[in-house]
Amino acid sequence: MIKYILVALVFGIAAGYLNNNFGSLIANSWISGHLFNFSLILLLFVMGFMFGADREAMAKLRRSGLKILVIPFSIALGSVVGGLVGGYVLGISIVGSMAISAGFGWYTFTRR
Repeated sequence: MIKYILVALVFGIAAGYLNNNFGSLIANSWISGHLFNFSLILLLFVMGFMFGADREAMAKLRRSGLKILVIPFSIALGSVVGGLVGGYVLGISIVGSMAISAGFGWYTFTRR
C-alpha cells in the first residue's frame, strides 16, 4: 500500500513543481490541476481495488451485513451536528459550517 501512496506523493510533487517553474501560470495550473486530480483518483481507485481483492475483508463485510453501516452513518451524523453546534457557537454561517464538517476534510482537496 505504501508504494501507491508514494506514487501519489510523487505526482503531487510534480504538479507543484510544474505549477511554479514552467511557462505561463494558467497553463501550469491547468496541467498541475489535472495531474493532481488524476493522482487522487488513482489513489482512491487503488485503495478500493485492494479492499475488493482482500477476500478476508470482503467475507467480514458480507457477514456483518447492514450492521456495518451504523458506525459510518453515526460518524457522518456526528460531524454534521458538530458543524451545526460549531457554527452556532462561533457565530458563522450554520449551513456553511455544516457543509464543511460534512466534507470530512475532502474540501481541502478542492482547488476551484
